[in-house]
Amino acid sequence: MNKAKNIPYSWAEIEDDIQMAIIAQADILGTYGPNSLEVVDAYLGVSGITIGFQETQEEMDSIPLERHLIYGLCQRAYKYAYQLDGWEEFSEECWYEIPGLLNGFPRTDMHSELSPFDPQLRSPIRTMLKTCFARAMLYGELCSGPFDLSIKDLSLLANMTIPAVRTSLSKEGFRLDGRDIGKRPDHGDSATLASDDAHIWLSRRRGFIPNRKIPEADHQSLQVQEVLTNTDLAFDKVMLRLMQITGVKQTTLVDVTGMSIEWVSALVKGDYVACDAEALCAIARVFDAKEANFTPLALRHLLSHSDRFGFLLKKTRENKSKPRIQ
Repeated sequence: MNKAKNIPYSWAEIEDDIQMAIIAQADILGTYGPNSLEVVDAYLGVSGITIGFQETQEEMDSIPLERHLIYGLCQRAYKYAYQLDGWEEFSEECWYEIPGLLNGFPRTDMHSELSPFDPQLRSPIRTMLKTCFARAMLYGELCSGPFDLSIKDLSLLANMTIPAVRTSLSKEGFRLDGRDIGKRPDHGDSATLASDDAHIWLSRRRGFIPNRKIPEADHQSLQVQEVLTNTDLAFDKVMLRLMQITGVKQTTLVDVTGMSIEWVSALVKGDYVACDAEALCAIARVFDAKEANFTPLALRHLLSHSDRFGFLLKKTRENKSKPRIQ
């Protein structure tokens, strides 16, 4: 089945909701915020629109939606919710921000006209964000899960109505459990289906879009990037994790850098070694890491040891005859 048929809303519909939500926020800000039109202009990113006085479609379309962080978050959520290209851009941080967006963005403008974030509307943007949140809970990779799913979650992921889900679960003999009230991060419906059963039930639904898998090479690249951006890891732990992920041995590092085994061994252990930027760049390449990410990290580590060991800014080659592998 064409996956596009299982996507209930187009991105254009989500953009329309984002636009209306931004306008509602601007209306609230202009009415109850600082007594300055400049504040509203700064928020919208465009001047000359008098929010709340029947602004024209042309004026609304002049708002640069992409400059608002809600736009980027919803774009990543949309791709993840329906597993479109770029779905892997959705992160744990994005998952964490969705409840705040759903519950914290204005539900009306200052005239009490409903915004797309009011639950009464069942708008495309709310439905998409809830679908995204439910998918993350089903697979659990981004939210310390998986979690048991409510009937509402199942209906979103299967693209079915709630009555149809109830009927299907009953006919197929799936048992709902109401004992985990309050355990779910979104405090959803009390009646839930165990995560293992949810996977089984959803796999039988024609409207369900299963998670795509990252190709092995891309998966390794993402793991390397995660290690390099983890500020809690000491440098020796960084080296150990990169070697585990890529399968690179110390002997390989000796070959690609032209440095001695003692130099490589000390670097891997997180000890001080004489700085050689060219060798560090070579190590970055063999780890398939960006030189701009790995090399400064290594240099900062070595500089932090400079007071204790004395900083030697020179090339240290003990095997110059050995050709460098590019």
